[in-house]
Amino acid sequence: MILEQSDVQIIVDDLKEVIKHDINFVDRQGIMIASTNSNRIGIKHAAALNCIKVLDKVIIKKDDENDIYREGINSPIIINGYVVGAISINGLVEEVSQYIDIVTKMTQIYINGLTYEKQKSESLIKDKHLIESVMFNQDMFNTKIELELLNVKVEEGCCVAIIEVKDTLLDVQKLYSTLITMQELKLISTVVGKRIVCICQGNDKNDLNAMFKSIAKKVNDLYNTLIQCSIGNVVHSEIKLHESYKNARLTHNSIDYNDNLIVFYEDIRFEVIISSLDADVKNNILDKTINKIEESKRDEYALILLTYFADNNSIEKSSKKLYIHKNTIQYRLDRIREKTGYNPRVFEEATFLYIAVLIYNQMKVAVE
Repeated sequence: MILEQSDVQIIVDDLKEVIKHDINFVDRQGIMIASTNSNRIGIKHAAALNCIKVLDKVIIKKDDENDIYREGINSPIIINGYVVGAISINGLVEEVSQYIDIVTKMTQIYINGLTYEKQKSESLIKDKHLIESVMFNQDMFNTKIELELLNVKVEEGCCVAIIEVKDTLLDVQKLYSTLITMQELKLISTVVGKRIVCICQGNDKNDLNAMFKSIAKKVNDLYNTLIQCSIGNVVHSEIKLHESYKNARLTHNSIDYNDNLIVFYEDIRFEVIISSLDADVKNNILDKTINKIEESKRDEYALILLTYFADNNSIEKSSKKLYIHKNTIQYRLDRIREKTGYNPRVFEEATFLYIAVLIYNQMKVAVE
């Protein structure tokens, strides 16, 4: 275990504030790498080195002082059975003896916490790299190795999920950090833009549903907001994880306007059928509908249409959901009819528009 000088310097500085005696931290080679007396940093501490070797306290009394030894007490610092160094308190033995045990304990606690934070940070960096490899379908050979090292058995079933917070003002990175700290998000995961992307192990829909419900409840309890979870198809090979990610994106796009908070790819039937259409057919449908709308307004009009259809053509419900005045939605629907020639209020024409918007969203996912 390698300790940074800056980290252990914080320990000795903080502890001196409490006990009012000079404190030194000595590495396994007996060198003082941190001290409240800066003149001693870099000097060999023979008594502390001795306590590391014998794994016990070494006391230096005033009568024993010389150019090498100073009065005080030295104690080994042991973390998980491994000696990482020693702590040394300078001063009259009668005075500092009351502090050595608590100083030793506090140093162990601090180093343990420091080690955990560093391991967590390294783990999060690995998760980010792993998720990005899956998203962009790159470096899959190393992805396979990394998953094996994490004891993830893809052959038993894995899927990719996307979590999005409905409250756009909530800092997603802050939420993510909170869930990680509370160990609510026990998944390979990272923040991508305003979403959390996860790799989940398991192929039981009920188990996955229960897990995401638990996460959703915790988010609601903490921040009084809802999340939407889009879960891709279960795959049994790391090469297929990119497919699961794409299908999670497709699922996410299909529930942007839906009240369902947890949706599985297997539950979106219409979108699956449309995804199998020939590219020329899709482009032809778009040319007859969405592409006739100004490009800058296509996303907005698509969202209005999908919300309107999801609400069974209720302008009042759509107005509340989108925070748009009812008259504005009426106007937008009229503009869609004028631009495309298809009336969203007429069933057959609305169906064609619905298909067009689903295609539009799918093609957006493919581009992204």
